[in-house]
Amino acid sequence: MDNLIVFLMLLLLIYFIDLKVNNLNFFKRDIRKFDIKKFIVYLLIFLSIVFIISFVLIKLGKIDFIKSKNISIYSIVYATIIVPFIEEYTFRYLPIKKIKINKYILMLITSSLFTFFHYQGMYESIVIFISGCLLFNMYIKTDNVLNNTLSHGIYNLIILLISLL
Repeated sequence: MDNLIVFLMLLLLIYFIDLKVNNLNFFKRDIRKFDIKKFIVYLLIFLSIVFIISFVLIKLGKIDFIKSKNISIYSIVYATIIVPFIEEYTFRYLPIKKIKINKYILMLITSSLFTFFHYQGMYESIVIFISGCLLFNMYIKTDNVLNNTLSHGIYNLIILLISLL
């Protein structure tokens, strides 16, 4: 429960900084220009690539899914809403909007940081790095962090559900 309180406070801080200090006002804009067809296309591309790579690495015996029998509502909310929002804002939205360097270099930097914060092993890092690159490109193509947040949340939900099998 303490983690939830900390993340909710962090979420409020991000919201305050974004709306009051930087005046970026991204979420309202992204809700208004959300395109469900684009979202579905990019979601399917993202999930297909990540799960194909994961499947190949699993078949090669390089990675294994963590099994879990104890998933709470808290962990579902945390993994599918709170974490994707914070990570997409931190690793995609802010760098793309605020750091003015070549977008491919920025993609490599932010995807490397994303991988570093999710490090679980060498082969798992490949999947995480590619996920970071795909999510970066999704934001570049759609200019809508809501697409990223929803895609990231759906991916995390699928992983949670797989871990129950």
